[in-house]
Amino acid sequence: MEPTGLHEQVAGLINRKLNIAIYLLNLLWFIPMKCLIKPLGENSAFRPDFVILDRIWR
Repeated sequence: MEPTGLHEQVAGLINRKLNIAIYLLNLLWFIPMKCLIKPLGENSAFRPDFVILDRIWR
């Protein structure tokens, strides 16, 4: 189920504030546009409103 309405607005605002902080602090993190999280040993996954990941350049 995808978030809608006020929930989506709040998630978008939090995402924007976190992206600004990541940029200003020059952190090697990023917030993906879409992401699935699969718990270890589980056959299903969930889509968080937002997630912060380490940026790995190889």
